[in-house]
Amino acid sequence: MSQRQCLSPENAGELRSSGSPPILLPTKSNAFGRIQRQCSNSYIRYLRHPLEVINKGVNGDTTHGALKRLRRIVAYPEYEAVDTYIVGIGTNDVLLPYLTRISWLWKLQMEPRCRRLQCKTDMKEFAVEYEKYLILLADRQKKMILIGMPYIELKGYPHESIRIRNKIIGRLAKKYEVPFIDIYALQMELASQPGEYTWKHRNLTRVGEGVFTAVLPFTKDWLGRMRGLKLTVDDVHYNTESARVLAVEVQRHLDRL
Repeated sequence: MSQRQCLSPENAGELRSSGSPPILLPTKSNAFGRIQRQCSNSYIRYLRHPLEVINKGVNGDTTHGALKRLRRIVAYPEYEAVDTYIVGIGTNDVLLPYLTRISWLWKLQMEPRCRRLQCKTDMKEFAVEYEKYLILLADRQKKMILIGMPYIELKGYPHESIRIRNKIIGRLAKKYEVPFIDIYALQMELASQPGEYTWKHRNLTRVGEGVFTAVLPFTKDWLGRMRGLKLTVDDVHYNTESARVLAVEVQRHLDRL
């Protein structure tokens, strides 16, 4: 059987298993990245093997940043064999601007970052930027699986913005005839009344939790439950239940491609 490569520019190191097609993940920290290893559960862990999964994500990146990285990735000869891209981008276009509004300290941190990473707060701009990403892959005849933006268990989070953006991603998936996984809807099936938490005055707490879960990774789900969270370990990143339900859908579409 020929090798199949999948690439996901979301966030992670690399997970490789010989004798399988590589998948590239150009997404964010819910995939497998540095922060994800500390604070979240990766759906990659629950995919069936053998698979070769190459995760090229960057923590805290935006749609604009992901597009810039994808342009570099597709130019590398070493990734020419990758035939499938699992795309889960856009969460930080909403999360980073949200953080600028919850406290002056978060604003000092996130406002310059939003400008530098060009957060797409306008829906039309987001749609245009996202479609550029798909065009880049479609022009190279790459297979794609699109993952929508997840439920965030933060107080006062703009969920309507997430739902609208997921509709945009869903429409683009139909246009380019590629699978779309609405993880937000799947999470709502897991918990009709999700938990809620605030990062308002918890900048240092976030740092401490990252260190704590890095040393004791098995405490991630426990930490989320202690806060009353149902879908995430830290209000943003997947808990085990969310990661598993996403993995089932990703695997189902991979089997059909």
